[in-house]
Amino acid sequence: MNQFSYSSKLFNTEPKEKIIFGMSVLCICLILNSMWVSSIVIVIMGIITITNSKISICDYIKKLSIPIVFLLLGTIMIVIVREELNGSKMFFGIDIFGSKYGITKKSLIQGGGIILKSLGSISCMYFIILNTTMCDLLKGLRDLKIPKLIISLMELMYRYIFVIIEEANRMNIARRARLGDTSFYRNIKSLGELCGTLFLKTFLKGNRIYSALESRGYDGELKSLDKKYETKKLYVASFFLSCGLLIVKILEGKIK
Repeated sequence: MNQFSYSSKLFNTEPKEKIIFGMSVLCICLILNSMWVSSIVIVIMGIITITNSKISICDYIKKLSIPIVFLLLGTIMIVIVREELNGSKMFFGIDIFGSKYGITKKSLIQGGGIILKSLGSISCMYFIILNTTMCDLLKGLRDLKIPKLIISLMELMYRYIFVIIEEANRMNIARRARLGDTSFYRNIKSLGELCGTLFLKTFLKGNRIYSALESRGYDGELKSLDKKYETKKLYVASFFLSCGLLIVKILEGKIK
């Protein structure tokens, strides 16, 4: 994700503006609870993200398709209902232990609405992530008066992710060099040992990193120099976009 944020056209834009723009559209998408609004948000935020972050359409769709799998699995129990409880006519159904389960028009619309609303929210978050580096994102959160403790935890967690990945890669190379993946049984056993050892090693390495921070005067906040940012009037854009989505919701209610 970071390579796109560093090459983004909004790289030098005030991070606070990008966060407010993305979160305001996200809130509107959740509050209005409309399939039309969610669909418009997905398209608009996708176009804005692709044109600014220089990510290809195929890569953006691939990244957007990652949460779709989890969304589909999560909405299965909403889409599939029991006939006695729903009372609506089913498109198709099957009998299981004397009860008929299937998909109705109401449950299908409800499940589709949840998926679209979730994808609309994710597209707003992708706008922020693909156009804002982690350092700028944390700076923007500071400007928005987010508690310092939360920001410090985010910084340390972000750093420790790479510590764990680096340690895991090194241990996996050592495991394969010792022929720990030559059979299914040996592979499972060596992976279990790797996970146990990885926990201990990353815990000890985390303590060493924290000790190094304290020796350099760490007092609960990681301080860094801020660069100069440009303003792109994203506050105004978020206002007009929110008004437009509200008008779509009103028109949708009148059409119904």
